[in-house]
Amino acid sequence: MAAILQPFPLKPDRRKCPAPHCSQLCGVSLRGAEKQSGFNHSVTGSVICGDGDLHLILDSNVGFFVPYNSAGKGEIRPREVLFKEFLDRYFPYKQPPAGKIENAQADAASVAGLYQNSRRVETSFLRLTSLLAEKKVFVNPDGTISINPFKGANGQLLKFEEISPLLYREVYGRAHVAFKQDRNGQMQFQLDFPFFIFEKVGLWENKYFNYTLAIFGLTMVALTVLLWPVGALIRKHYGRPLDLRPRSGNCGLVCAWCASSSSVSSEAGWLFLRKAKSMAF
Repeated sequence: MAAILQPFPLKPDRRKCPAPHCSQLCGVSLRGAEKQSGFNHSVTGSVICGDGDLHLILDSNVGFFVPYNSAGKGEIRPREVLFKEFLDRYFPYKQPPAGKIENAQADAASVAGLYQNSRRVETSFLRLTSLLAEKKVFVNPDGTISINPFKGANGQLLKFEEISPLLYREVYGRAHVAFKQDRNGQMQFQLDFPFFIFEKVGLWENKYFNYTLAIFGLTMVALTVLLWPVGALIRKHYGRPLDLRPRSGNCGLVCAWCASSSSVSSEAGWLFLRKAKSMAF
């Protein structure tokens, strides 16, 4: 039978981390797998409704492959959980203790906030999906941080403790998160895989601020629609029909034109500020 794959040597990839602002993660990009089980060559892939993982632990002549034909509930990544449990079962590894950080509370407070993915739609209406996908970093009472919606196999949010300045490690786990300020002073963080980052958002990209504006606007529209017949009934009850003769109609048209212009100007200004903000980065 003809060979489908030709043999070729696999060597550890020691190239420079493509995201130097989080270079601390380069040594742990395989979630400790290299330290735990020897050199690990990994290939992962995703489609809309499925995932797959292939890990080759060359020093131990072990291969690990798992395909999924469903994304599941989307709360966790089952392939990563399965591989982690596989390593813990057959290649036990004890994490080194975390060092004592003097400014842990201040560091945790400085990284708290909302973050958006650098892999996002920027110039179309689909940008709205970025608001829905923003991650929330917050401080726990015990001084650790959590990132919503990053959860463990138990469905609970993961906790991360600071092991060096602005470098966090999962409590009782191997996942890492590194934070650093960009050239504009905005905080950003990166996970173990360095092909995208998360950037802290300002007021205009804050999903809660935009939700408030959207709810306010929709509420005004709903009240206008609902109260229009109420106003008509009140005028009919008191015998005060709406006077739309030319002398009053002109005034009404002017008021309507001013209100429409104000609304359009506000919307245009809001869109301009968002565009200017995105161009700045």
